[in-house]
Amino acid sequence: MKLATLRKTASALSVALAFGSMAHTGELPLVAIALFAAAFVAALAFGPRIARGRAAILAFATFGLLAVIAGGWFAGTYDFVVAAALFAAAVSANRMLGRQSAADDGLLYLAALMMLAGGAALSGDISYALHFCGFTLTATFALTLSHLERAAEESKAAPSEVQRLVAGKLLAALGGLSMLALVGAIVIFFVFPRFTTGFLGPVLGHRHAATGFSGELRLGGYGALRDDPRVVAHIKFEPDPQAAQLELRWRGKTFDRFDGHSWSSVGLLQDAPTRRLRLSGARGSSTHVEVEILPEGGSPAVFVPEGAIEATAPHRIPARRLASTLFFQRDSLDNVTLQPPPEMGYGYELQVASPGSAQAVAAAELPEDARRRYVELPEHLDPRVRELAAQWTQGLTEPLQKARALERRLLTTYQYTTELPGETSDPLASFLFERRAGHCEFFASAMTILARASGLPARNASGYYGGRRTDDGSYVLRAGDAHAWTEVYLSGRGFVAFDATPPSARGSIGSGWSERWADLMDSLQSAWLRLVIDYSFREQLEGVSSAAQVAGGLVSRLHGPGASGRTILGLVAALLAIAVVRVLWRRARKDSAVRSSARTPQARKALEIYRAMLRRLKRRGVVKRAGQTPRELVAQLQRAKHPRFEIAHLVTERYLAARFGERALKPAEIKRLRRAIRGL
Repeated sequence: MKLATLRKTASALSVALAFGSMAHTGELPLVAIALFAAAFVAALAFGPRIARGRAAILAFATFGLLAVIAGGWFAGTYDFVVAAALFAAAVSANRMLGRQSAADDGLLYLAALMMLAGGAALSGDISYALHFCGFTLTATFALTLSHLERAAEESKAAPSEVQRLVAGKLLAALGGLSMLALVGAIVIFFVFPRFTTGFLGPVLGHRHAATGFSGELRLGGYGALRDDPRVVAHIKFEPDPQAAQLELRWRGKTFDRFDGHSWSSVGLLQDAPTRRLRLSGARGSSTHVEVEILPEGGSPAVFVPEGAIEATAPHRIPARRLASTLFFQRDSLDNVTLQPPPEMGYGYELQVASPGSAQAVAAAELPEDARRRYVELPEHLDPRVRELAAQWTQGLTEPLQKARALERRLLTTYQYTTELPGETSDPLASFLFERRAGHCEFFASAMTILARASGLPARNASGYYGGRRTDDGSYVLRAGDAHAWTEVYLSGRGFVAFDATPPSARGSIGSGWSERWADLMDSLQSAWLRLVIDYSFREQLEGVSSAAQVAGGLVSRLHGPGASGRTILGLVAALLAIAVVRVLWRRARKDSAVRSSARTPQARKALEIYRAMLRRLKRRGVVKRAGQTPRELVAQLQRAKHPRFEIAHLVTERYLAARFGERALKPAEIKRLRRAIRGL
């Protein structure tokens, strides 16, 4: 493979991985992904030809994109973090299409690094780690190969000499260098102090990733609902119910207002912030429950199961010593949230009444203003809804009988489907009288509105349903367990759950392999959050302290408890001696490699003359920097107006021509060059 081809491949992979670190989050608009993909394919297919004679057009198009991005941010179409990521992608696309040679790659790699930073800002999940590792490895290859190709172009080396560089030893060395760069990045991450930017969240306006549960409920949409097996919560019971699948509804939010398309909440804060919140007046035996909500929850909601008596011990996961204390806060719709909203994972503990335990305290009567709110119907309700409610509850007088009749009719008459109906003028009427099929939000909305049309105070509720047992005895909730149902107020009992969705469709229905994969990703994600995302300065200090203790224990085992200071000094001296030997050995190997690269006697003679010039310049205070090409050194002398610039230029050009251009040095010319060098 040619050096240029190898460099282009590594460059393309690094750019693709950098963009992938942003695109995989789902935060970028599809049109942006399509435009970048088109630019990427065009750059691969046409190379430098695409920008020749079109630099002005390319610049104009790029500035136009940047203007659109800025306008979208100001208009609120997307937040600052997404706008910054789009900016990095636009700059990267410009550099891909505009580069003409290896000398132009520096700005491309810088733009790719900007995209990698954008990916870190958009998402903190473990998928980013894969993109980061891939970028580190490929970018190291690309940077090194770009430097080699640029040096070959400047020295005007023969193609045959350049091709000799592309060998197994070069690839092996680059592989080792790439791994070293990756290890170095990891070491820097765990050693250097850091701070988090969570306090910038309100300023930047970046939203958390959404999951199955949402604080909003709207009927409509296109496409199909996908079952999502991602784990969103871990739950532990004491004592363990020993059930393979829980039959619990975990309420996260209730809704009291429906406008025909969307449900909303207008609850007012009811209780002062507290760390111990009484949820009901149940008496009797109870079960202790520990709930851990993963960061993907994207909401400060406290999910409360049926029969919950009390909530206590709200806390962040992982714990942060300097963070503010979390408190429970409840509103008039019984929605419980954590304040201040935790930016990552969080947990709390519950006391839940055991099945069959007595309710010793009757629920308070519903105030009249609340009752009116819970029987309120949309202004433009289809009259057929009232007629249907009257038909299904005909002859019934008890509220419980009416609620059960409505629930039974919906369960037996309508079909469950994950296919979304699209946008309709009246989604509820379409579900009840035309389509007669929908998902849980349609069943819950229909049940709630039919109950209100029958005079029953009712509200919509959403959260999760179920909880599947894992191998370690705990239970998990998945994003696909998101569910909606109806709560009807019954005198003396309070709000009682009624679920009109068919039982088989209330929880996640993912396949076994997808759930196993999700469980594996959950374990990896937990480790990623603990060791990377939430790795703080405190953990750094603890890690350094632990490493020091391990080192001290090792010394003690080697020398015994009575090890003297002289022994420790001897160990330090031995380590220094080993370091010196390694430096000398590497220098000797480097000199040997340089000599072996001059394959002909003429090339070796040219190398000797050039090195003699470098030694003479060093005596005059001019030192060739590591990585500096011969012509770059000459340019440095020219800029500094060195009095012997012409001599250095002559020796350098003859050296390059003899070593790489195979132009032999004659004896008389060798003598003349040596005399010139002595004049430096």
